Amino acid sequence: MADGKAKRERKTPKRFIDGITATKPKNNKKMKTVDRNLYAVEITELDKARKRVEIHFTGYSEKFDEWRPCDEN
Repeated sequence: MADGKAKRERKTPKRFIDGITATKPKNNKKMKTVDRNLYAVEITELDKARKRVEIHFTGYSEKFDEWRPCDEN
C-alpha cells in the first residue's frame, strides 16, 4: 500500500450449480407412514343427518376416536 491503492481481493467465480444448490429449499417435513394393521373398533355414535359414524378403537383413549363418513349402498 505504498502507493495508496488497496489490493483487490480475488474471489473465485460463482458457478451456476452453486447458485442452484444454495437456494434449494430443504425438505424437513416428516413423511406420513401408513399403518396397515387391523384394530378392533366399536361404533359409538351415529349421525344420520351428516351420514357419518363415530368410531372408538377398543383399548385406546377417547382422544383417538374419529368420525368417518358412511355410505348407504
